[in-house]
Amino acid sequence: MSQPLLLAIIIILMIAYFYNLHYRAKKQVQYKNDERWREIELLSSRIGYKFFQYLVILIAIGMVYLTFIPSVNIDISLSRTLFLGFAVIILGQLVEMVALKVFDHRM
Repeated sequence: MSQPLLLAIIIILMIAYFYNLHYRAKKQVQYKNDERWREIELLSSRIGYKFFQYLVILIAIGMVYLTFIPSVNIDISLSRTLFLGFAVIILGQLVEMVALKVFDHRM
């Protein structure tokens, strides 16, 4: 990927991450951290946890595949690996934010 595209993706992910922080703080003040809000946060954090569990399973399957099929050789740079790790962590936060909004509207 080109550098401007990577920069644009990073900026978009960071804007979404900071929006998530702002949304949580606003709702926590609005609901005064009541029992309902804590339940919504708990449910959304479970969804985020499931996202990371499935991600670990996918990575493990990929590692097993690459271990037992030696003809496949994939080289990836450290900067690309760090970018992918950053993107996955932020995407986990975004999954949790979407779950938070869905549960907030449902409850």
